[in-house]
Amino acid sequence: MIDHQLKFPLIKIRRNAGRFFEALVEWFDDEEDLTCLRYDKFEQRSDIGAILIDESGRCRQIEDVVDRGPWGRGLCKLVNTIFREDRLAEYRYAMAPTISWAEVRERVVDAIRANPGYWRDDEAVAGEDGPPRDEEEMLEERIEAVRRSTSMQELIAALRAD
Repeated sequence: MIDHQLKFPLIKIRRNAGRFFEALVEWFDDEEDLTCLRYDKFEQRSDIGAILIDESGRCRQIEDVVDRGPWGRGLCKLVNTIFREDRLAEYRYAMAPTISWAEVRERVVDAIRANPGYWRDDEAVAGEDGPPRDEEEMLEERIEAVRRSTSMQELIAALRAD
């Protein structure tokens, strides 16, 4: 079930997000994006405890994720049924305190700093598309873009930047 008080686009911040990530930020443009979940995430239960945050700072903590069967329509649904890939997720939430936009940005910055390797652009560092770039400089540019963002769309654009 989607909480219709949350407005898309929104972000999800997970702490202890698996073996390799201390924190991870994901973004979702719409409800369909959010409710399509890979099967292995159900197996790992990795979204439990994550926080969903919309642009107004409304927060919901995920308490459970229920597998509602294969995601998609037609052929896509058939493929997901056979190969157990993408699943339709139903989230169960707990209300969490609303936070300010400044705090939203700082939580994202904290998640970026917790996993600098996740945000690394190996091609740019290696100089495959021009002169080699400094890894730390690129990370700081991304962080500054997040801090300058005034909307969820701008924040997500900063996260998507390559």
